[in-house]
Amino acid sequence: MGLFTVVSFPVVVGYFVLLITAGYLFGCLRGLLTVILGANLGVAIAHATIRSCRHRIPVHRLIKNDTGRAILRVISGQKAFRVVLLTRLTPIPFGLQNVIFGVSSINSKDYHLASLMGLLPAQAINVYLGSTLRSMHEVLNDNHTKVTGYLSFAFEVVCGVVLMLWVVQKARKELSESLLSADYDNESKHPELQV
Repeated sequence: MGLFTVVSFPVVVGYFVLLITAGYLFGCLRGLLTVILGANLGVAIAHATIRSCRHRIPVHRLIKNDTGRAILRVISGQKAFRVVLLTRLTPIPFGLQNVIFGVSSINSKDYHLASLMGLLPAQAINVYLGSTLRSMHEVLNDNHTKVTGYLSFAFEVVCGVVLMLWVVQKARKELSESLLSADYDNESKHPELQV
């Protein structure tokens, strides 16, 4: 749980390693429950900490890419829930996402619910892959089942990677559409801001 809190802050990496490790150590169901509780507790602590320090954080130095700035602009609008949900499905670094949402003025209830729902698919897939590593270790130690074990493990990894790529591709497309739609809405409501 403590490690999930640490990786929830910016500049710290290891979120996906923790997902796979939880699956390996605790199995699929207990690992998924551990990950859901740990990640959401870490998100809540990071969000509260970043939100309390947001007036002292140099946001424009931390968020250097256009996608991050676009998300920050849109996050306070009507589509904030959807943007958080879709952003959680993308491979944008976990800590960077948390700092963007922490410095925004998003409703905390919407933020936590969207985070819970958006993180769940990647958590389930990675915990499952981690849980198969334990059973694969046992299979690979038996000389009679080694080849079958390698083929089965390779098939599961390929399926997991394909599923993650599909989810990420769909989420990126939806996020881009949401950001473009929100930018268009802002421009049509405030034509004086156009340059």
